[in-house]
Amino acid sequence: MEKSKLYLALGCAMVAIALVFLAYALQHPEQSFPWSNSITYGLYIVYLLVTVFVFFLWIKSKRS
Repeated sequence: MEKSKLYLALGCAMVAIALVFLAYALQHPEQSFPWSNSITYGLYIVYLLVTVFVFFLWIKSKRS
C-alpha cells in the first residue's frame, strides 16, 4: 500500500473514531473519565493534532 493511501486511510479512520466517540458521549452525558477535565481536554487536543498531522502527511506524500 502506498504511503499516501495509508495516511489517508489512517486519517479517515481517526475522524470516524472521533465521530463515533462524540455520538456516544452525547448519548451518555452521565459518564465521565476518572481524571480531571484538564487531562481530558489535553488528550482531545493531542488527538486532534495527530489527526491533522496525518492528513498533512497525506497531502505531502501525495505531492511527492
